[in-house]
Order: sequence, then structure tokens, then C-alpha cells
Amino acid sequence: MNEKKKQLLKEVLSKKETRVKYLEQDFLRFCLYYFPSSFHYPKIAPFHKKWCSLTQEWYNIYIEWHRESAKTMLIWLLYDLWCICYRKKRFICVFSYEQKSSSFHLFQIAIQLQTNKRLINDFWQLFFSDNVEKKSQKKSVNEFITENDIKLKAFSMWTSMRWQVFMSKDGMVRPDSLLLDDIDNINSVKNKAIIDQNMRFLEDEVFWGLADYCQIRILGNVIMEDWLNPRLKQKYKNNASWSIQSQKVVDENGEPVWDRYTKTNKEAEEYNKDIQDPKKHKISLEKKLNDLWEISFNQNYLLKPFSNKDRLIKSDYIRMFDENIEFDYIEAGIDPAFSEKTKSDSFSITVTGFKKVENVLYRYVLEEISLKGEEKNNQNICRTVLNMYLNYKPRNIKVEKNNGWEIYAKLFKDPANMWGYNLPITTINATKDKRTRLKEFEGCFQRGEIFFKVWKTDNLIEQLLYFTGESGNKDDAVDSMVHSFGLSWVWFYFDTI
Repeated sequence: MNEKKKQLLKEVLSKKETRVKYLEQDFLRFCLYYFPSSFHYPKIAPFHKKWCSLTQEWYNIYIEWHRESAKTMLIWLLYDLWCICYRKKRFICVFSYEQKSSSFHLFQIAIQLQTNKRLINDFWQLFFSDNVEKKSQKKSVNEFITENDIKLKAFSMWTSMRWQVFMSKDGMVRPDSLLLDDIDNINSVKNKAIIDQNMRFLEDEVFWGLADYCQIRILGNVIMEDWLNPRLKQKYKNNASWSIQSQKVVDENGEPVWDRYTKTNKEAEEYNKDIQDPKKHKISLEKKLNDLWEISFNQNYLLKPFSNKDRLIKSDYIRMFDENIEFDYIEAGIDPAFSEKTKSDSFSITVTGFKKVENVLYRYVLEEISLKGEEKNNQNICRTVLNMYLNYKPRNIKVEKNNGWEIYAKLFKDPANMWGYNLPITTINATKDKRTRLKEFEGCFQRGEIFFKVWKTDNLIEQLLYFTGESGNKDDAVDSMVHSFGLSWVWFYFDTI
């Protein structure tokens, strides 16, 4: 932009009347004027301009971009605020897999409408609520209607939108703006049957409830090869009313697509050395790769899904149960952890019930308990182990003794530490690596001989689906599960205390 245009723009923005009228036609400049603190890194990328242009032109848009690309800020938060201020939409809906995510989205919009001084100066205060202003007391808003008669409502999976209408001052309207964000998590990608079921719900109970002219925005992320986001991407890729935007953090030559990123730590350190505000620093991809384990970096920055071929336990192997079963016996396994630091491994306990039917031994994982951070103090650990024992009465509680962990076995064995109870503690000494231990039960998973209790094993299932055996994998729950699964003389031997 030349100096003459810059001066003209400055004059337009200096007066409320011309400013409000001009920014109605320019979504990106609306963002830059009313929310300058949201743009930490000073340079706007070409793809930011393209996103803003596409949404302003009413395209349905699917954005699958690398982490920290500002897609959530621009295409969700600020776009909804632009639509509210200028009454571009009448009934705005936010849909996530979990209600807390979509409600948190609405909370953020409400906060801006109530506290942003520039917005209030030009559009008056469009939302009032004492509770929302007290951020420490309230973290979500399920629905509200603005002072200029715009309704916003949060939805989650299995909440139908078929009969949703808003009686506005302009008459009855169906949802005319839909944002889908965080529609997949580890619970929604456990197996193909769950994914199929969720996809049918979106098609039958969400999309069919929208106004014909509804604008849909999907903020995609990358988890597995098969899940809701890639199915939606495939569904709309040849539709003229849709724009599919997808880009990893580097181009085909390995160069960052936004100059906020550098390839190496050295480049970032050189640029950042004289910049005091860390929010304005450049980000080193080398550091990101080191901070994250490889799978997470590939998903979040290279848009590479975690593939079935990368994992030992496939999502189709995960089978759930919720009925009461009379077991032949119950075993428990413990994978200890010393440190009370939040980022260290959890102290994991897994309880498994066994039932033999026609010479086939079935394993039913009843519960996985994880203690994290300060929860891992000795008194709380002993209390948790005792409660587990009293609830399930396992015939053995197996504690791994490698790395000095036999100290816990001795702790649990002493009735003085366990409120007078004698627990059936056995130590085991692992002699093979984690992947080899789990692989011994791969056939049991494939044959459908292992089941997981609904609601009580989510953390364990997540670790199993991501487990590769490589350094950096979270595996404490996997280890305690394997310990609870019973005899396998190949990889450990029992010991006495």
C-alpha cells in the first residue's frame, strides 16, 4: 500500500461513522482495528488474507492448517464477532464433540462483546452479564441472545439441530452459521463403527437442521487416517460452494510457509535476541520437534495422521463392554513412578477380570487409574491402591520392580502403611522391551479376546492407539495393563519381596 492510500485509510479509520461503514466491507481490517492485541506476530501471511476473503464472500470453508496458524482466532472468534456486529447472521451455532468445548467458544465471544472497549464504542455493548465478566467464576456459556438480536448456541455430539429455530425480530430463522471445531478426539476415533455412527449423526441430525443458506466453517485437525474431518474434507472437495484449505508448516522444499517460523534454533535465537516480548518471537521448528514426540509433531505441524501401520494396536481391535460379568478371577498391575512433577509419567494401576469360555481366556479391563503430579505422594498412592483392592479383590497385585520400584512393593506389603490390610503383592522383573511385552497379546486383541470397560479405560485406550514403543510414547497405562494380563514367562519373572 502506497503512502497516499495509507493516509486515506488513516482518515477513514479516525472517524466512527466512516470507520464502521468501511470495516463492514473488510473483515481482515475489522480484525486488525478492533483486536490489535490478538496479532502477536506483526506480519500477516498471505493465507490469512485468503481465509478472510473466502469467509467474507460467504464460501463454506474447511481449514486444515498447521498448529499456531491463527485459524481458530480468525475463522472462529473474530469472524463470528464481525457477523454479530454487522448482523450478517441471525442464528450462530458452534458444534464440538464435547459440550464444554463449544460452550467455551461462546464464552470467549461473550467476553469480547462485554469488555472490548473499541467494539463497545462503535457498536454499543451487545451483551450484558455480571457472571461472564467474572472469568474466574464462569468458563462457559451455552447460549445467549445479543442486544442486536443475534442468537448463539453451543452444541455437542448427539445433540440434534433438526428442530432448532430462533424467533428473531425479523421472524423465525434456522441456524444460518455453523462452526465445527474439535469434532474429533480420542473417544470419537476408537474404531470404524464409532466414526460411522458419528458421521451419520452429522449428516442426519446436524446438517439437515440448517437453513438452506447456512454458511459452514470446519476447523480441521489431524489425528488418525480415518475420522470425521478427512471424511468431511473428501465429501466437499469437489463442491463449488466449498473452499478446502490445507497446508503443513513447510512447503514442498521444506521451507516454512510463514516467516513466523524458522527451521533451526540458531535462526530463531538470532532474530529473537533483541525482542523483549516473547509473543513476538519467531518459533523454531527444530525446537518444536524436540519438545514434542515425533507423532505429535507430524500431526500438528506436518498434517501427517497417525497411521494404522505405525501402531501395534489398531482401532478396530478396541472392543467395549458395559455389562456385569462374573469373573473366574481378577488381577491388578501397577506401573510406578517416583517424581511428583506434572510432566513425568503417571503412577498407573490397571485391573483386569478373567473369564474362560470353551478353552478361550477372555480379559476384561475393568479400570485404569492414573495418579499425576502431586497426586503421587506416598499416602495418596497407598490409599488409592487399598481402595482398588477393596473394590475389586484381585488375587494378585503385580508391581514392576525395575529401576528401583520394588520400594513401592515393600510399601504396599506392610500392613502398617495399608491401614492394617494384608495385600497380595507380587513383584515382577521385566526382561524385554515394552513393545515386545505388548506384542505378545496382539493375537488376543485381533481375535477379540480383550474388552475395555466403558468410561473407565479412556486414558488406557488413548495410550494403546498411539503406542509404537518409540521414545516419548506415553506408556505407563499400557505397562500396568500388560502387568495385569497375567503369566507370560517370556518377558518377566515373578519375584518375592
